[in-house]
Amino acid sequence: MRYVYGHSAESDPFHDESLPGYGQTANIATNHNGTVSIASALSASTTNLFRAGYNQSNTGFFCNHAPFDALLGTDNFGNGRDVTIPGYFNGNAFGCYDLGDSNAQARLSSTLLLADTYTVVKGAHSIKVGGEFRSVKDSNFDNFGSRTALTLNNFSNFGAPSYNFAGDQNSPSIPSFEDLVWGAQGSVSNITQNQFFTRNGTRRSNDLTRFRQHEWAIFGQDTWKATSQLTVILGIRYAFNGVPYEENANFANFYGDASASLPAVGYFSLLLLVPAPVVNFMQTAGS
Repeated sequence: MRYVYGHSAESDPFHDESLPGYGQTANIATNHNGTVSIASALSASTTNLFRAGYNQSNTGFFCNHAPFDALLGTDNFGNGRDVTIPGYFNGNAFGCYDLGDSNAQARLSSTLLLADTYTVVKGAHSIKVGGEFRSVKDSNFDNFGSRTALTLNNFSNFGAPSYNFAGDQNSPSIPSFEDLVWGAQGSVSNITQNQFFTRNGTRRSNDLTRFRQHEWAIFGQDTWKATSQLTVILGIRYAFNGVPYEENANFANFYGDASASLPAVGYFSLLLLVPAPVVNFMQTAGS
């Protein structure tokens, strides 16, 4: 038996805050790995080997969005607002830009293995039969663009002047200064936000998906010691590899009017990955 555990928690590993105490990304991760192997002598001529293994990786990235939200407010799902201020933060938004304008992103993945091999010796034959099963899980959310992104660059986007400039019209400072004047007056150029829905058209707070996959196989093998100088090995294996699927079938695209307050009925197209077999036969022969 073997078990390995790993854990880390860092409050500001990337030093990516917009201002001190505003928007730093924290990272918390945990890993589990374990194996069990049990070999049993059932009789003078029979043995059994049971194996089990499990690994799990859980990691998350979290933006310190509370200071921004206190200034700019949130929507009904707790998603705040990020603002692109012309000429500041190297063109990045004042907010959780390092996480793609989201409060957090996380992934939980795991694999479970169960396997068994039974061996019996009869005369010159050593016969093995067995099977194995794998359950693969992957749950994650990234929520890209779930925080409302506001831009203040009315002049850069639409060429609308905010004041009459009497100086050199070719000055490279004009565009950013024009946008700053618009922003100081509370003029927003664009507002964008990604929203997430269930397959029934109900809006939800995140884009969490739970993908699952199952695989199994059975095999048989005969090792025949034909003579003292010749050993013949014959075997066959059947493997079934299931197709990954989303546990709750929340895998859809939106084709409706994006300006509507609620999506219209029928504008969701479900893209379900249906479990289907990928079958493999393998034969072995040797001497």
